Amino acid sequence: MKFTKHLILLAFLLLQSVSAFAANWVFVGESANSQYYIDKESMIRTGSKVQCWMRTNYNDPQTEKYPIVDTNNKYSSDLSYSEYDCYNRTLRGLEFNSYSEKDGGGSVVKSHSFTSSTPLIRIPPGTVAEAVMKFVCKLSMKK
Repeated sequence: MKFTKHLILLAFLLLQSVSAFAANWVFVGESANSQYYIDKESMIRTGSKVQCWMRTNYNDPQTEKYPIVDTNNKYSSDLSYSEYDCYNRTLRGLEFNSYSEKDGGGSVVKSHSFTSSTPLIRIPPGTVAEAVMKFVCKLSMKK
């Protein structure tokens, strides 16, 4: 009986730790051809900076303009890991992946990791990037 209680407790603790790594995609907004989501579980705030994953789903498949290999270069979604500076209103891309299916499914069409010397991008007002920045900056304050 005592062994069973310990086993149940261990199973519960393991399930709790696994669920902590699950993605929690939240809809941020959309444009004419795409929808944008942020993974709340991936958000890491350090001072005025927030790093997180963003997923973009496209209504119509996109075509890679500069394919490295001559293969099927169409993709239906992107996953990008970026750092937003809430105070300076800048963005730095850290990782970028395009997938053949929506929601990051299917095969990887392209993948790129950026270096620490990747330049900052000023976020223009009234853009999707500004909407995403405002969303993650506000949401990360609640964590």
